[in-house]
Amino acid sequence: MSTGEKVRGLVADIGVKLLCLAVLAGQSAFLDHVLIHYGQGTGFQRGYQWIIIDVIVFVFWVSAFIASRRQSGQPIYPLPKTRQDLFYEFPFAYSCWLVYACVFVAKVIRIIHNIDVTGLHEGIFSPIVFKIAVSLSSILFLVLAYSHHEGVDKREYKLQVQKLGNMASLAMLDSADLLDMIVTGDAEHILPYHVRSAIVAFGCICFIIPTAPLFALRFLASKQPRYPSQPKPKNKKKKKGNKDRGDPEEQDSHWEGAFLLKSVLFLLLVDIPFFAIRFHLWLQNGITASVFLTKNLLMVVRAVLDLISEMPQCTKNTKRDRPLLELGMVVRINKD
Repeated sequence: MSTGEKVRGLVADIGVKLLCLAVLAGQSAFLDHVLIHYGQGTGFQRGYQWIIIDVIVFVFWVSAFIASRRQSGQPIYPLPKTRQDLFYEFPFAYSCWLVYACVFVAKVIRIIHNIDVTGLHEGIFSPIVFKIAVSLSSILFLVLAYSHHEGVDKREYKLQVQKLGNMASLAMLDSADLLDMIVTGDAEHILPYHVRSAIVAFGCICFIIPTAPLFALRFLASKQPRYPSQPKPKNKKKKKGNKDRGDPEEQDSHWEGAFLLKSVLFLLLVDIPFFAIRFHLWLQNGITASVFLTKNLLMVVRAVLDLISEMPQCTKNTKRDRPLLELGMVVRINKD
């Protein structure tokens, strides 16, 4: 790679990470303003503690981005076995998203239960802008998925993390639209308590779900089972018939398992519940169903097709070559 290409790659990587941090800071500032300005009580009871928490999250992300860039091109470390090894999980995307998602979900629940968002009519602080602010999480996750682990030289990993970024981003937009039914609801469409609770529960779970597939991909992307403090293994001559990285069929089944994990989680915790809630609101409460109802049905069909096509591949000992096929519904990977 020439010097010019390296410089362009570095500039693009830094630009994407700066965009990610800008979205994080903007969303956090808006939600903090709503929590503090329209909250009750004084001092920290009013909501000033969220500023301190957001600063910690922001510093965590900045530090993780720097560490991720410094480790670009280096071996991916195995799972930690001691408390000291937990430091090496710091740069990985799943740790950043888990920290962010927990704080974000806590804010959304606090706003929905303690603040009448329908009364926000001061300039840009309105229910519509609140919905947009919540939906920014989809952009944040997409940029995070594409900007992290840029040094991983595995085609399967890159394909899976891109699919996860697209799928999770659409799910978060879906969740923001569903939560908007509570925030902007009028007197004519007061939702029952159990329906509101279901919307809040599944709507917030949607933002935490991507942590599990990210963790699975982080584990599968490991190149060498060693930590920086451990010596490099000596290079050994390869013998014919030996496989230096284990059984390829076993590794392939692991990638298939990560793919199924992603599909099953979003099927059971996002698409089916969201479709059932929207269909119920349409029939029982007369709330107009959005195009996301069709999106939920489409994603259910896609997940079922994925399970039908990929489940047998995880149980077979011998696998046939399969071409790379990407039609938006089914993904197959050419293994050899």
